[in-house]
Amino acid sequence: MMVLAGAVVVAAVVASATRTLWPAPPLTADLAPSSTVESAPSSTHAVLSGAGEAPVEASASPVTEADLRAISPDDAARAVTAHAEWFLSEWLTIDGRPSDTTPALLPAGVDVPVIDASARSFVESAVGLSAEEVGLGSWEVAVLVRSLSAFGDGDYLRVPARVFLVTVGIGDDGPFVVDLPSPGPLPVGRAAALELIEDTAPARVTDAALATMRAAGLPDEASLDTFRSGALWRVTGAVRDQAGVPFVVAVWLDESGERVPAPG
Repeated sequence: MMVLAGAVVVAAVVASATRTLWPAPPLTADLAPSSTVESAPSSTHAVLSGAGEAPVEASASPVTEADLRAISPDDAARAVTAHAEWFLSEWLTIDGRPSDTTPALLPAGVDVPVIDASARSFVESAVGLSAEEVGLGSWEVAVLVRSLSAFGDGDYLRVPARVFLVTVGIGDDGPFVVDLPSPGPLPVGRAAALELIEDTAPARVTDAALATMRAAGLPDEASLDTFRSGALWRVTGAVRDQAGVPFVVAVWLDESGERVPAPG
């Protein structure tokens, strides 16, 4: 039921971003608040015939050109990006149970395949990277997705980050997905090599770094590594999360012990 709750949250984001532009009715009967959320279907791509009421289809009727030009570009970009993120979270979540939400987000006539019942897919995050207007009232949204997948009783495996392109239009009732997502490029840059010299930092620098890292879970007995880079100091240490798993982090400071952004 956690997936359904997430869908409601994202729907609320879309409604909030666009409440002055158009009404935002629920896309499915399942999304209305209910005291019996347990009974609502979770998300896969398969739809069982006769299972509850049919979803309420979102209107894809285009608004007038004058109305579209009156919408703030920033408001429109936020709305279509949130809608694309929601759609991909639904589309890529598979847990063996039927959902009316994914088909309701797609136009009529688009086939939604029935996924192998043993397949499982969990979306860790779906974050919009860009929203490019490709026509009047139509945007292509690039979304970066991280997910975990498994088959049967096997362990979940981390799927490499992927980018999907979703074309989203704006109609009388709000944003709507035009078709299935397309795979997109994943551009990744890399900073120049750091020029570091291992050195002993002044006490004011290490004390400031310790205070920052201990607040983030650095054990009392942990040691720090200190490096000089020009007039700045780079201090690294292994903080631990609540499960005790260590993660190395770096804090940059100036000579006075004030934290500064990493140079780059």
